[in-house]
Amino acid sequence: MSEVEHSLARLGTDYIDLYQIHRNDHATPLAETLEALSDLVKVGKVRYLGASSMPAREFAKALHIQRERGLARFVSMQDHYNLLAREEEREMLPLCADESVGTIVWSPLARGRLARPWGESTTRSTSDAFAELLYLDVESDRATIDAVGVVANTRGVSHAQVALAWLRTNLVVVAPIVGASSVAQIDDAVASLELALTMEEIATLEAHYTPRHDFQGISEDADLQGVMARIPGFAPAS
Repeated sequence: MSEVEHSLARLGTDYIDLYQIHRNDHATPLAETLEALSDLVKVGKVRYLGASSMPAREFAKALHIQRERGLARFVSMQDHYNLLAREEEREMLPLCADESVGTIVWSPLARGRLARPWGESTTRSTSDAFAELLYLDVESDRATIDAVGVVANTRGVSHAQVALAWLRTNLVVVAPIVGASSVAQIDDAVASLELALTMEEIATLEAHYTPRHDFQGISEDADLQGVMARIPGFAPAS
């Protein structure tokens, strides 16, 4: 309650349109968290609630508790989804579709990998160690990025436009969170809304995907330390 009051003061507004939790605090009973969030809606401090990266089983449990207790429900899920990371198609996206929950995906361009040809480096690509864990340099990733280039060149548009347009083929995806460091990148993202991919193009983009480890919902300290130990340049806390 106090943190929402602080946020409202900083924002200079009376309410927050969408208030999202970031992952799940396993040290606190889930029902307690959901009750507190619902209270924020009840008193008018928050209009809608959203959740973020977590296993589908946890999200299903939260939605069940909210329904069972008559609490304000989650209307959005902020999860990791793009052409190089499609594991959410197995459980989370079908769950969201069934529960009428929209998704606000993060890293829609795979931290820039889907916005440029394979092997082309940027300042971020040479300094983003965490991306090496999310997107391993496997052959299928290269083939997928090459496929994005083929469609982009055929259509006369950018790689980013193709990758973002593909997200819209899944109706559960309401909006991608697009990071931009220039006006041109914003223009690119907006232009993707006018690009409608054909079934043949979609098949080309999806043809090379291979299953990989899903890092959704890692929030336990021990798990995080294990992940960090695998990232070059990271030293796990003692």
